Amino acid sequence: MKRDISGDKNPMKNIIYAKKQGMKISGDKNPMKDKDTREKLSKSWKIRWKNKRDECVNNIKSGMTDDVKKQISLQKTKDWKNKDFRQKVYAGWNATLNGKMNKTEQKLFSVIKQYGFVFTGDFSFMLSGKNPDFVNYKTKQIIELFGDIFHTRQEAVERVNHMKNNGYECLIIWSDEMNKNLSKTTKKIIEYINQKELK
Repeated sequence: MKRDISGDKNPMKNIIYAKKQGMKISGDKNPMKDKDTREKLSKSWKIRWKNKRDECVNNIKSGMTDDVKKQISLQKTKDWKNKDFRQKVYAGWNATLNGKMNKTEQKLFSVIKQYGFVFTGDFSFMLSGKNPDFVNYKTKQIIELFGDIFHTRQEAVERVNHMKNNGYECLIIWSDEMNKNLSKTTKKIIEYINQKELK
């Protein structure tokens, strides 16, 4: 039976009121101590952020003329050809990410390392300005791990096309699908790997 938290029963109502009054809610009065409340709030913010991000990206792209898009593309290509520029960018990325796999990446790597894939998310391998997460150099296959909050479906399509244009097959794995059903995702990965071997 679902708990009714609408209207005055909504635990977040107290937080909104308290913030307006400059008050603090501490101890047992803090609704964030309730696990169900935290999970619902987290889920809600993830959905709102993903939708808002897509909206922002689409608004920016739709507001650009073809000439502006072309100029930006040419400038990015020119920048990446500059070795000093690339090294500065890589250094910044490495400093931020520390060149290590996160927990979800480690889980994925435990599945694919036996098939010859290596972790390249530490910027040890770049493909025309893009840094893939995992690469099998022998079969020229790439596996990317995308977080549902930070990436859109359109970005996934663009990434696959980018890698294909540079001579690599690419499979996008979404973190949510892997966390929810690892066995199904593993089967999907194996089918992708075997498909290359059959060609």
